[in-house]
Amino acid sequence: RMEEGIAIIKGCFAPGPYSFSGEHYTITDYDGLPKPIQTPPPLLIGGGGDRVLRIAAREADIVGINGTLTAGVVGREALDTMSAEGVAKMFGFTVEQLLESPFALIGTTDQIVDDLLARRERWGFSYVIVGAGDVAVNSLHRQAIERLGKGLEIEALAEDGTIEAVSVKGAKSFAVGVQWHPEYWAKEDAPSRAIFEAFGQATRQHARLDQAPKAAE
Repeated sequence: RMEEGIAIIKGCFAPGPYSFSGEHYTITDYDGLPKPIQTPPPLLIGGGGDRVLRIAAREADIVGINGTLTAGVVGREALDTMSAEGVAKMFGFTVEQLLESPFALIGTTDQIVDDLLARRERWGFSYVIVGAGDVAVNSLHRQAIERLGKGLEIEALAEDGTIEAVSVKGAKSFAVGVQWHPEYWAKEDAPSRAIFEAFGQATRQHARLDQAPKAAE
């Protein structure tokens, strides 16, 4: 059903009418309007199971890799035992297995930054989503992005569809642009402060790499 749905979505975004006949869905000469400005628009598929990830690898432009929990949620006990040992015991892993997992971030800010950079090099992750999806921002501008530039990815959208944040696809360092003014709220607003903290950590990481001994040519 999912694979047929993906085929229909792609067909409806394409120019002109589209027909499809499958086991679960059948449509005839359907012309989905309005057509997207970006053709074709990038498709994101997220999942944690082997079958979904295989479909995503074949069909998607962006793959969201999620941890799979049998219960569907993390209970209160997870919040009470947020140490590597506690979380590993809760899920039946060893500490070494937990720290190797791409779905766990445990340690100081510097350790987490180092882990994220290492995972990007190891697995090719371009960005990581942590926490709530909605953030209040102070958009003050009268202009907005109409068409996304080449090499950019959307990181945040307003309720009306306005692009509020972008990143550079495949960037090797901090490369995020926002439509609002995080500096206005940086002292009291956690998401705004996080932007500057991430930039600072990336800068320090870059400085450490510059200062590292280099092999003689």
